[in-house]
Amino acid sequence: MKFFQSASFFTVIISMLIACSSDGSRSTYSSVAPILKWEYWAPGGGGEIQSIYLEPNVKNRFYVLSDMEGLYRTDDGGNSYRLLAAELPQLNVFGMVSDPVNPDRLYLGTHRMALISDDAGETWKAIDETLSYPIQLIAVNPRNPKHIVMALSAPDITDLNEQPMHVPEYVHGDKHPGLVFVSEDGGLSFEKHYYDPATLPEKNVWQLVFDPNHQLLYLASERGLFVSDNGGINWTSANMPEGYMAALGFEISPDGKTAFAIFSRSVTQSTVFVSDAKALAQGHAQWHQVDELFGLDDRTRLSQPGETRVEWDGESYTNPGQRYARLKIDPRSGQAAYGLANKVRVLMGKTMKHHNSSLFYSEFDVSNGLPERGNWQRIYYEQNKKGWQTSQGSDNYIQVDSFDFVPVPWGQHNKIILENGHGISLLDMDAPGFPKTGGETVLYQTAVTQANGAPGHTTWTNRGFVNTYNGDFATSENYFVAALSDQGLHESWDFGKSWIRDLRPIPEITASKSVEILKTEPPVVVLGTGYGYGASDIPMGLYAKVLVHHSPEDQWQHLAGGISRWNGEGAENRNGLPSVPEALQVHGHPDAWDYRIWAMAADSQVPGRLFVGFKGQGIYVADDVPALLTGNGNGFRRLPLGEIELPKTSLVTHPAKANTLYYPNGNEVYVYRGSQNLNHPGERIGEFPGLVEDVTAWLNEQGSLMLAVSARNEADASHNVFVSVDEGVHWHKVFDRASLKAAGVPSFFDTPAYPREDPLMPFMGGFVGYKNWLIVPVGSIRNNLGVFALRLNPAKLDQVSIFPITGKDNYRHGYTRVNEGELRWVKGEPWVVHSTRGAGVVAASLAPLDQWERQ
Repeated sequence: MKFFQSASFFTVIISMLIACSSDGSRSTYSSVAPILKWEYWAPGGGGEIQSIYLEPNVKNRFYVLSDMEGLYRTDDGGNSYRLLAAELPQLNVFGMVSDPVNPDRLYLGTHRMALISDDAGETWKAIDETLSYPIQLIAVNPRNPKHIVMALSAPDITDLNEQPMHVPEYVHGDKHPGLVFVSEDGGLSFEKHYYDPATLPEKNVWQLVFDPNHQLLYLASERGLFVSDNGGINWTSANMPEGYMAALGFEISPDGKTAFAIFSRSVTQSTVFVSDAKALAQGHAQWHQVDELFGLDDRTRLSQPGETRVEWDGESYTNPGQRYARLKIDPRSGQAAYGLANKVRVLMGKTMKHHNSSLFYSEFDVSNGLPERGNWQRIYYEQNKKGWQTSQGSDNYIQVDSFDFVPVPWGQHNKIILENGHGISLLDMDAPGFPKTGGETVLYQTAVTQANGAPGHTTWTNRGFVNTYNGDFATSENYFVAALSDQGLHESWDFGKSWIRDLRPIPEITASKSVEILKTEPPVVVLGTGYGYGASDIPMGLYAKVLVHHSPEDQWQHLAGGISRWNGEGAENRNGLPSVPEALQVHGHPDAWDYRIWAMAADSQVPGRLFVGFKGQGIYVADDVPALLTGNGNGFRRLPLGEIELPKTSLVTHPAKANTLYYPNGNEVYVYRGSQNLNHPGERIGEFPGLVEDVTAWLNEQGSLMLAVSARNEADASHNVFVSVDEGVHWHKVFDRASLKAAGVPSFFDTPAYPREDPLMPFMGGFVGYKNWLIVPVGSIRNNLGVFALRLNPAKLDQVSIFPITGKDNYRHGYTRVNEGELRWVKGEPWVVHSTRGAGVVAASLAPLDQWERQ
């Protein structure tokens, strides 16, 4: 085989391509790029919301910050959302605040830098002094908007990368000093200062609060409570109750008289205290514990880990192992106009994610000075016990990390907006029955009860807020299905207009990596399942159902592999598919990854045949999946291909030949050409500079096979794309870092905010081939550099036209890396469908490509 990899072997033509045919005629292709209009199909409910920020000076405007795709803005109170990440180099965003005078000026903290926007998030500029630093909290002095302070967190080295270790304070990874950045010129420059120089592991910050009445700044952190009297330049330890080591929350009442704080004795215990704010400012606070429960005697206090409490209504609650954290005070507190004379309203959250992270509320009487007791009650928590509409987001847990009272200028009083990990809700404290029933309005999805293809079921449409880590996608007529890492699956029976997850095979299916629909008669959908959350799930084998009705009448049944305690007796290694050994059936066990079903591919010529690829357990095949569902057939068997470690979603069958499968292994690509008994080893057809991440095969406009491969190339710090028109005999490089940059990239590309040596190099994968076009998304785990259409000439692969097709405004593509790209026909029209790491399912009609060809 011959392998052409030098950039000099191909010519990228961005503005105009003039090609000469064999008879000397010339064909001219317009420089105008085809315009694709991207749509968000699946609703939100995956990934994780990090925080929300309610803009106090613009009615109904708030922001939602995510760990996967950046942030959203709504200007209508949650009826619609706009994704704001076009020029955002880091999409794992933590905290944000606006200028108190100019609400369009925003300061944003991310895992690897802080940024400034002067147009309400439409564009961003990185703050040079903060590059590679994880910025957790930001506060602006309410009496001096030029004074900004940023506090740093412990970086997530494991999940993201080691980029923060490039700066001296984080050279040891999660061990770091207590550090803040301070600006006194409106963000033009920042200086570093230490509130605690000790290098300690994983010491996060929780709240950063200005006390304008006493001209002080407080920082609550795992290291303790700190105070600065010169705007964050110098710090001292504020006095805490005896025996307490950490401060997990801090707020001051609007009149400046009362300080509330959450202190912790250990990594498991915490509770809430109150002190006179003036005494605290003078350094001699007397903290008083105020953790009593509402409607009960003073001996009944907030539960500590492992403790059970019976609340005022008789409902019991056991603390599963969380500390209390974060405080928010209603700015109306103390004002008679709102019925709060001599009263302070406080919200409080908890630390642990993923399980029963409740929201607590208390009203304090300050008519005699410091309140004597608390009146805490849970007002939002998991399992729908209080009627909350959380099932579409996640019915596994409620994760309340961020919450606030609606700002006074909005004119909506007695209301709270919160995030529950996967979605946004508004709580109406005036609603009848609050907090035991009613009172919630979902602000990120719209319920659909009629004409949804699912009579008797409520489905949901998204409002532009997606926040979903999608692994794979498939369609059959009106039936759409999305496999989600955080949700199990979403199903739609109205061509993707609205979705539901309540009808998944069993409740334990909370993570899925792959799905395929076999074109049998009737069709069969096959789902690779898991139990758990995100990257920590335990693989549970395959489920399938026959699409007889293309409605909820079609029922799932267990097909192969699985775990007996969840999938039923006899599930282990069922129908020849390997199951996770019992010793590895633990959330997050690294060795369980090998048993994840990474990819599936249906034989294009034998409709009942299905290939199943595990991350580290090889590739299996079943000849007749419909027969297996009726108890017949021979089950799955492992192909004799040796040791294979597959990247995700990387199996593809020949579009015109039976028993022919393309798959990567390391830096090589192989083809499996099965004989009649399918006992045939793989044949290497390509070797590349680095790890192969994606491979696809399709028939071009002339009916010939096209192969495309994405492979890592350390030489140019990027992935490169290679294409073959002769089944792998010759490979031609058609896309690399240089041509990517020439085609058009965000302004942060190859700047200190996204340096060339960044380990999150541009990833080119999630291919879709259509006629003589190859659609290539480019991004990494926490950003997207764009989507590009490559117009290929099969006779002259050294010439390629590259067009940016990312789109703009409401039709812009999602901002995260694409896991899987597919060509799907919807109502007779070709669509490119992308399953993304955070932006859900993003799709666009390919009709504009055909129109472009006809120009």
